[in-house]
Amino acid sequence: MAYYVVSTADRRGRLADRSPLRALRWSAGRKVRITAVGDAIVVRADPDGADIITGQGFLRLPTALRHRYRIRNRDRLLVCAFVDRACLAVYTMAALEEVLAARHAGLLDQAAS
Repeated sequence: MAYYVVSTADRRGRLADRSPLRALRWSAGRKVRITAVGDAIVVRADPDGADIITGQGFLRLPTALRHRYRIRNRDRLLVCAFVDRACLAVYTMAALEEVLAARHAGLLDQAAS
């Protein structure tokens, strides 16, 4: 099962919408490992992880990853919680647009004929 939401990130990298974390049953203080995988930021619960769900229950994306993916204050992000796999993926709108561009082109071509 997957849970999807579009959320914003603030200037400190906190994702505004905490519902993906609730879907995964991750609460404040949970240690996580946040990594870059292709065009996504992947988050997994990890007792040895260097990152943590904040005391207020927010996921905070590290500065280095925000720079790498050019995520700025108030940018909208697609956040995908994969409950069955106990992980979360974060995509920028640019990455989402790239993935959907070919599909949209095909649909628009079909609609025009």
